[in-house]
Amino acid sequence: MENEIIMKWRRNGKISEKKIEREKLMATFEGLIKGFSPNNMVSKRLAEIIPEATEMYIDWDSSAEINTLYFVTAKGTGGIPIINSHSVVWAVLDGYCKEWFHKEKSDT
Repeated sequence: MENEIIMKWRRNGKISEKKIEREKLMATFEGLIKGFSPNNMVSKRLAEIIPEATEMYIDWDSSAEINTLYFVTAKGTGGIPIINSHSVVWAVLDGYCKEWFHKEKSDT
């Protein structure tokens, strides 16, 4: 298991990516699990995926009521549907996508 996960996302038609420290991401969601008990099923699911994930992807341009965080592991790909009203989880993920450095890719 590598120490980093590649986070990719689409926002305003642009695809961006950056590496996130696995331990930092895991600690964040473990904190949400403890802080938002018993309403923490999404954080629990993320905590199951983070140790195995090599990549994660979010389409911030999606207008669906239920957006999905997609992931890649050695076992394959999958997704975690997250309703938009899970504002704390989405805010945390948004924060990781906005941190000081990321590499943007053209959508062409």
